[in-house]
Amino acid sequence: MGDPAIQHVLFIASIVLVFIGLRLLRTPERARFGNALAAAGIVLAIAGTWLGEGGINHLWAIGGAILGGAAGAYAAFRVRTSQMPQVVAILNGSGGLASAIVGLVAYLDGVATGGRGLAGDMLAIVAGAATFTGSGVAAAKLQGWIGPASRGRVFERWLMGIATASVAVAAGDAILRHGSVVLAWIGFGAAGAWGILFAIPIAGAEILIAISFLNALSGFAASFAGFAAGNPVLIIIGAIVGASGTVLTRAMAKAANRPLLAVLAGRGGEGLARRGLASGDAGMPEVPPLDRAVAILARARTVMIIPGHGMVLAQAQDEVKALAGLLEAAGKSVSFGIHPVAGRASGEIERLLADAGVPPDQRLDLDAANLALPKTDAALIVGACDIVNPAARDARGTPLYGRPVLEVADWARETIICNLDRSPGYSGVENALYGMEKTAFVEGDAKESIAELTRRLR
Repeated sequence: MGDPAIQHVLFIASIVLVFIGLRLLRTPERARFGNALAAAGIVLAIAGTWLGEGGINHLWAIGGAILGGAAGAYAAFRVRTSQMPQVVAILNGSGGLASAIVGLVAYLDGVATGGRGLAGDMLAIVAGAATFTGSGVAAAKLQGWIGPASRGRVFERWLMGIATASVAVAAGDAILRHGSVVLAWIGFGAAGAWGILFAIPIAGAEILIAISFLNALSGFAASFAGFAAGNPVLIIIGAIVGASGTVLTRAMAKAANRPLLAVLAGRGGEGLARRGLASGDAGMPEVPPLDRAVAILARARTVMIIPGHGMVLAQAQDEVKALAGLLEAAGKSVSFGIHPVAGRASGEIERLLADAGVPPDQRLDLDAANLALPKTDAALIVGACDIVNPAARDARGTPLYGRPVLEVADWARETIICNLDRSPGYSGVENALYGMEKTAFVEGDAKESIAELTRRLR
């Protein structure tokens, strides 16, 4: 057993660093430093826990730290930026599994010693197991390993009911402090099944909202595990993650103009017919699209650049910034219209643009961008589809209908689209903007297209 005074100092320092780090995450420019501070706080929390626990097998502890650190480092250096939502889901699930294991060990220990706190242990088990499996399904959906359509919905509802009832029985046994080991394992398995059944029917376009919800659940699971383990850092930081994840979940549902409960119940648009506005026959343009795009930018006085997931995939943010700088040097007004769910991860586009050096005053949120579009001569769309799709306004019965979008189709005088191809976006709804007369559609890798545009404008 270590010195309790040193442990308390480390815990307090850990909490302070995490608080400051989270505060700095509010802006992309300071996010890296904030993330580093929060990581340092977690290291102090681990050290404090290690010092305060007796009977630790140091070989296992060191081995686990090395293994976990190596996995995290591999993900940080090797995973592409476009795969960050999947990484977030996997991290949520890993934290949930850890909380569930802590809760299960504490529960079994409580049963053996006749101790109290079984209800809190069961909360950690249930929340952690559901987070683990639900996050795994969400990551698999984003990766394309699980198809967007859900099958056997009636059967799934029956299974969901059975899983929910099983969890309720296990929780009731814990509340009454009967301490059934069999029911504890049943609760663990049923909660895991519940997480799978929760995530499967959620629409592909709403899966990011589900990941944010699971992030909140992983925080609460960690907090419950903190009560089970008697660790104040886990309690406090877990509660912070749970609360902030809840706020983010509500904000993302609002940005998608979807009722949160409907999304979480799997009624966010999955399974609707794949249809939309007719995109028309673009035919063979009289002028090559790239030449036409150059002409549009040359005569425009105001340009709005609208980045999307394709820019993330192509890692074209530096090329986009270079083009914006060239246009500004020619005396043109340049802004960036940023949809809150562009890029498939909240804040992803903002971070990339900040890394590329785009100043904050040029980055307009959805409302400000839509107010500026009527005064915009040219909208340059880089790898975006759903966030500029007029089907959100016109095509009833599609997954996009009712979603807030950037109203390029209505207001921008001319439009340039640099997308890989004319395929529909993640929602599966065709985009009528692609075939409009005012649109120059430049097919190909966004990074190469933007670089070629810049070269020709020079």
